[in-house]
Amino acid sequence: MLLNQITEYLNEKLENILKIGRYTNVIGGDGKLQEVQLKTLRNIEDALKVNQFGFNSNAPIDSRCVVARIGNESIVIANEHIASIIDVASGDSVVYNQNGDYVKVEKDKITIKAKTIQSDCTNYTINTSNFTVNASASVFTGTIKNNGVPIDSTHGHTQGPDNAGNIQAKTDTPS
Repeated sequence: MLLNQITEYLNEKLENILKIGRYTNVIGGDGKLQEVQLKTLRNIEDALKVNQFGFNSNAPIDSRCVVARIGNESIVIANEHIASIIDVASGDSVVYNQNGDYVKVEKDKITIKAKTIQSDCTNYTINTSNFTVNASASVFTGTIKNNGVPIDSTHGHTQGPDNAGNIQAKTDTPS
């Protein structure tokens, strides 16, 4: 009887230190830590969600989490969702969302899967020995150059002399 009471007491104390729960509500950041509401084994409680520097996410409702009790605060120290089930080899990493879009960093390869990929920057440089584009359509705007020579709508050719020595006029620019 006394052993059961001691075990119950210790279980309750341990559960107050570290517990597992599921998100029931997430309140966004606005420059502050996210506030989450979660359901643990015994009750519903509020907690703060912390992340590693450089990473941020807003896990979907019903994501599982590990909560640590520090002083009077409950802090979510880890969370995961069914969307995290993406095969990753030993030593590899993946960043993902609940829709299945991801960036996977593998040995000697980075794979990106998404419906749309957008890059907003002032300069974009690709250094590679081989470049392949597989697309049913491609759209380019602005001036396109090859070795400093425009190859866009401003581009044309002047033909050299023909067999009779006549120099031909500049060809039409592409339409």
